[in-house]
Amino acid sequence: MKTRCSVPILTLNALEGLKRLLPLLIDRFDDVYIVDGQSTDGTREYAQSLGVRIERQFENDLPNQRITDFSAMRHRSWALAQHPWVLWLDADEVPSPALLDRVQDIVTHGGANEAHRFVRVPQLPDGRIVTHGFYFPERIIRLFNRDSGIHLVDRPVHEKFVLPDGVRAVDHDEQIIAPWTSASDMWRRQRRYLDLDNESTIPTWPHLVRWIWLYNFQSLLGQFLRMCRSNITAIVMGGVPLPWSYNLAFLKYRMYRITLGTADWMRKRYRALSNSGGSR
Repeated sequence: MKTRCSVPILTLNALEGLKRLLPLLIDRFDDVYIVDGQSTDGTREYAQSLGVRIERQFENDLPNQRITDFSAMRHRSWALAQHPWVLWLDADEVPSPALLDRVQDIVTHGGANEAHRFVRVPQLPDGRIVTHGFYFPERIIRLFNRDSGIHLVDRPVHEKFVLPDGVRAVDHDEQIIAPWTSASDMWRRQRRYLDLDNESTIPTWPHLVRWIWLYNFQSLLGQFLRMCRSNITAIVMGGVPLPWSYNLAFLKYRMYRITLGTADWMRKRYRALSNSGGSR
């Protein structure tokens, strides 16, 4: 008997990823569905051939629509779930069989007052699994019960969970493998996230100082130091470090967030003052 758990997957031209992911899920869970941005590569047709439910990201028929608010779209996908328990995955990820076994056990015996975090590790284009990185171990809430009231912070990118009082996070060691493309592709993705991040800029002095300058400078310095440490650890202990070509994409994100974020703040600030005719 299949486990009564909903598994939503956001998709846009994700055919190759779904060919790896969906066969792992459809025999285990009874509510696997994609929430699609009108893909044109056969994503919807493939999902339909496996009996997977298909939902829309947007209420129109425009093809190849990109998400501009990931938190809102996650909430939309979870609202379409048929069961309280939700296991959310990205289309390009591959959960281990051990992780899926764990999920089935939790859904069968677990309580709604727990949110379950699993380990996500990147796989390089040459097939190597990264064992040392500046953000390791990356544990992300992937399984939760909607009745608990868990939700995401209202921001368009870099989703962050908010746990209500009485709900605790439980860590597990089972892994989700995330196949990564080239470092240049990674930077293009980061650059798009940067644009979404900048759109949320608020033209106030506290926002500029705290969230654009201090937060990103501290993150930049901290990431660089952790990158150095993780590479040294890989040399001493063995393993596969995250290559510096990828590290640089994350460092560039923080540098650009400071510079471009400041420029965007100035534009919004000038526009706000002009509209108010003020001199503050």
